[in-house]
Amino acid sequence: MSSIRLPNSPSLKSNTNMAITPKFVKFLGESDLDEDEMRLPPLFRAKVSNLFPTAVQLFFRNGYNVWVGYDNDDGVFKGVGKIYRKFGLKKGQTLLFEYVSMFNFKVFIFGADLTEINYPVNPPILNWSHGTEVVKHDGSLKFLYVLSCGQEIVDEVVSTVLLVL
Repeated sequence: MSSIRLPNSPSLKSNTNMAITPKFVKFLGESDLDEDEMRLPPLFRAKVSNLFPTAVQLFFRNGYNVWVGYDNDDGVFKGVGKIYRKFGLKKGQTLLFEYVSMFNFKVFIFGADLTEINYPVNPPILNWSHGTEVVKHDGSLKFLYVLSCGQEIVDEVVSTVLLVL
């Protein structure tokens, strides 16, 4: 199993029902960009997927959000292809999903260099079928430190403290 280390940020712990905010990452491969479904990691599903309705809302740092379907039988988000296309995502980029509440996730996008991307100020996503609402994330930019990269979907995200001297 691969692990990702993130700077610890108390402001991101918006899920007050759990001691640790559940997270997972998705490393994007060439075939992912052509798909419209994304499988959730088994360990993550075992922890919280029973709480999900048939649709969940994904919030991005630039203030936009989108609804995607969730199939509990197959353990997949449905309709993620529009996110890949609208944000112009590429092979080698990484998505970090942070579970916030019953049907809400914060989503962070990392480039191939494992630093968070500069999000488009006005991405062309206003025509999404369920509409959008501007809700900005709080918190600072993030980076990922990959200890091992054996899987495209990672079950465990480990928080660490980043000291700046």
